[in-house]
Formats: sequence, structure tokens, C-alpha cells
Amino acid sequence: MCLSRHLFSGDRVTGGINLNICALITNVAADNWLKKDGVLGFLMPQNLLLLQTYEGFRNFYQSDGSRLYFKKIFDWTKSGHPFKPVQHKFLTYFINSKKSDYPKGIPVTIFHKNRGVTIETINKSTKYSLVEEHFTQTNQIIGQCIKGSTIFTYADSAEELESFRLISGKSYYVGREGVEFYPQELFLLQATDRKADKNSVYLKNFQNDRSKYKIPEQTLLLEKKYLHPLIKGINIERYHVSDDPSFVVPFPYEAEHSMRVPIPLKTLRSNSPLLAKYFLNFQKIIESQTEYNDRIIGKQEKEFYSLARVGEYSFAENYVAFRDNTKWQAAVISNVSNM
Repeated sequence: MCLSRHLFSGDRVTGGINLNICALITNVAADNWLKKDGVLGFLMPQNLLLLQTYEGFRNFYQSDGSRLYFKKIFDWTKSGHPFKPVQHKFLTYFINSKKSDYPKGIPVTIFHKNRGVTIETINKSTKYSLVEEHFTQTNQIIGQCIKGSTIFTYADSAEELESFRLISGKSYYVGREGVEFYPQELFLLQATDRKADKNSVYLKNFQNDRSKYKIPEQTLLLEKKYLHPLIKGINIERYHVSDDPSFVVPFPYEAEHSMRVPIPLKTLRSNSPLLAKYFLNFQKIIESQTEYNDRIIGKQEKEFYSLARVGEYSFAENYVAFRDNTKWQAAVISNVSNM
């Protein structure tokens, strides 16, 4: 059904073919029950407007080949997380069959929760009219300005949206998600003050009270050979990296070896016996990630400590690193000295 309604993005790699099932539910609900001149309002995440994954969904094709269009948007991203503890950013979407001129933009109303009142207090009321005084509304537009794409862009006016169109287009950079180091309590390590020889370092493992895997904090000695500094999204500021990376991670890969799979365990035991022993001690926990990693890495010969999202691109000397959530900003990152 998703294929027949052109809901997928058209990408062939993981990420571009993922689709939140709410997109399919909305499309089918509109097709089955929306009157020809009716308006459908639905509450769904903001990223339906912004991510490549929903490239097809935003065209809103129906089973008879016709289309529906976004008419206006209510933006609740600054309203204090009304579905707390859920932290997703939600919008109310209004759609009908009357064609919208997306390049010129459609109206979006943004609701800002005022200071001095908690969202828990607001949520005790069941009508917006009873809590309206606790919100300030601002108005913008949202439209499409990237040729050949259905992604939407926020703007203050149609003129501003037109100016965005002058500089929008296809990026020369190939965007990819960073390597995934899970479980973090096993892979994220911090150096200690304890001294070791020049080829090794004493480390302690990261702790998170909300973690699915409870791995006690411990001090361990590992060789430096396969340890690399980790830059997280929160470290990326506009044009620079905010601080020296506080974590290092074991990355048992070599450019000379097959780039999508780690070095064999036999080689790891020879080159870095302490790291090999560390992995073997936690083999069952590492293998709990295997099913997820297999879908990304693919079926090929690999060790149990294989990491997701590793490839030829993981061995470059320079990167443009950018945050894929919250603030949109980027920095150039080059090779750094290894511990």
C-alpha cells in the first residue's frame, strides 16, 4: 500500500526507506472517510515536513491518483511539551483537496507557552479556550523552496521564502549518520588520572541511570591503538567544535582491511589483546545489538563487535560534521592526535 501510494522517499538506503506508520494511517483515513470538500486535521511529528524519509508522503496521493494538500499548520514545538514525558515536536496539520501554492507558502501559527505556568497545570484543562491566556501566538509561513523536493522551510514572509530559493539546492556533501556506539556504557570511555605506559591508558566507562543495559562503572586498562576521540552532536557549534572530546571509543577497524567489517578477532587478539578481552567479557551484551546491526550492515562475514554505519566514508581525513536535531549548525573536523 505504501508503494502504490508513493509514500516512500525513493531512497534505497536505510533511513530514506523508513516510514512512520502514522503517515500511512493518515493517508488511508483521508482516502476512506474524508468528504470531497472536507478538511482533515491531524496531530503528528514536525519531522514529517522536514525529513527526506517523508518525501513521498508530503505529496499525499490518494488511491484514485488525486492529491490532498496542506492548508495550514499549528506549531506546538514551543508549547512546553504538552504530551510530557514524550519529547517529540508536534504540529497540527490541516489538509483538503484544494490545491495549495507551496512555493508561495501556507500559514503556520506557532504557540509559545508563557513563563510562570507549568504544562502539567495547563493539561488539567480539556479546552484550549480555558488556557489560551498562557500562550502567545506568532505567525509565519511554511513553503517549499528546494527544486525537486517536497521538504518544507519556515519563513517570515513569501519574500523571505523566495530569497531562500536563491540559495537552496542539492548539497555537494553526502550526508550520513555517524557511527553508532551501543551500548554506550560499554563503548563510551573516559580517561582517568591513573598513569600507564605510553601505549596504554586507564579508562572508566560511561554511566547513565536510564540505560537499558546496566554495566557497572569500572576502571580498565586498554591499548591506545584502536581508541579514537568521539565527537557528539552536542559538541558541534556553528563553525567549530565546542570542547575537546570527553569520550574515546574503541574502533577496531583499519582502512586496509574490508572497510565495512572490523578486523578479525584473531588479529585483534594479536594487536590489542586487552581490548579483545574486554569485548569477549561483554560478548552477550554486544550481541544483543546484533539483529539491529545486521539490518544496517548487511549479511556478510563479521565479528560480534561490528558497529553500525561504518564504511569507506569512516576513514576520511576531513569531515563537515553537522547536528541532525535541535540546532542546525556545522563544523569542519579534521584528524586529531590519538590520545
